[in-house]
Amino acid sequence: MKEKDPTTEEEKIKVNYRKVFYHVYSQRNEVSITLQFSLTSTETGAIRLTDLVRSQHAEEIEYARFDGPVTKLVPGF
Repeated sequence: MKEKDPTTEEEKIKVNYRKVFYHVYSQRNEVSITLQFSLTSTETGAIRLTDLVRSQHAEEIEYARFDGPVTKLVPGF
């Protein structure tokens, strides 16, 4: 929208902003594993090696969804 400045008589473009709403989503995935193994001799039946391995991993994601033209979206409050 063009407006004329009353003091300088210069035309300026006035930008009107309006508040929009968007949805924020977040998710967390987690996995844990425990592995116990032993190595046994086939000749004597004796346990040669034993071990326990534990591991845990987690991932988080957060994103927003806006149902409008993203190119027109500007940060603000």
